[in-house]
Amino acid sequence: MQPKNPLLQKCFNYLESLPHIEATLQGEPYFSSEVLADGKLIIKTSNKQEGKTMEITKTINYKDATITIKIRQTVISNNSDWGIEISRDTVEMAEIIIDRQGKKHYFGHLPEILDERFSSKEIKEAMKNGAYAKIENTMIRKEMYEAIMNTVTEIRAEMAASEESKEYNETVAAIEEKENAVARKEAVEYEELINEEIPAAAIAAYNEYDGDADAAWEEEDETAWALIRKYERAIEAQHGIAKGKFGKMLQEAARAEYREV
Repeated sequence: MQPKNPLLQKCFNYLESLPHIEATLQGEPYFSSEVLADGKLIIKTSNKQEGKTMEITKTINYKDATITIKIRQTVISNNSDWGIEISRDTVEMAEIIIDRQGKKHYFGHLPEILDERFSSKEIKEAMKNGAYAKIENTMIRKEMYEAIMNTVTEIRAEMAASEESKEYNETVAAIEEKENAVARKEAVEYEELINEEIPAAAIAAYNEYDGDADAAWEEEDETAWALIRKYERAIEAQHGIAKGKFGKMLQEAARAEYREV
């Protein structure tokens, strides 16, 4: 038996299959002060952003200076309304304070090794005089650079070993396993589709109506409608999508893009 509104039901089924989309079919038919329609389809999707910050500070002694290194990592999770993590970004900020006998120098970046990227005469001259890296506009020798970066490496390792990082890694592994399970299931389903026996009558009906079951129903051809609905996926897996159906899909995509613009 035909659904009450085939096109509306098809849209609803498709939206339900998409991740991070919540579709609700309300009022069939739907009446309002402005419109009379077959139904009201409510689509809800929204991302929520959450951030967690870890901060570690270490102080080291280097010759006549005391160096304080602070690393702050903020992990930003973009979540759907249902708590599913869509993406995750890690933003790192560094703060270095070099204290020489009470005179403090503040820096907001980690040191950079001097190489061919730096071509100014001043930097080339500093390199000749033993400069190995720079923190913003201050030149430092290799020993200080290594002392700072070794400490940064220790801080990052502590952050990676934190409970939050372990929980994240476990979550990622679980998500990957779910994705792999879905991929395996889809592969099995596709294998079944390409090996499914399709009656000649179903192929003929599909070709006659360009793969459009609704068109068959409009012509009151219930047999063709039922065959197309039953064997549509298998036919398209084995023989490809009908040209007319593919053209309609392209037109719909173009209209959607135009509406968005």
